[in-house]
Amino acid sequence: MVGDITGPDGWPDGKCDMRDIGSVARLFGVIYPDPRYKANCDVVYDLKIDMKDIGNVARHFGEIDP
Repeated sequence: MVGDITGPDGWPDGKCDMRDIGSVARLFGVIYPDPRYKANCDVVYDLKIDMKDIGNVARHFGEIDP
């Protein structure tokens, strides 16, 4: 599910919420191969975590995996 990065236990929880947006926002500006880079937060898959990634997760805010 697009935008579901993490949940309360650190694994995707089937819903896109502020926890997911926060996970991406915390890594804003990180570019591969920086050791802080996390591929699951690079939802646009362009090797950098930027506003495209935050916007993409925000676009799916509130969605729940059926």
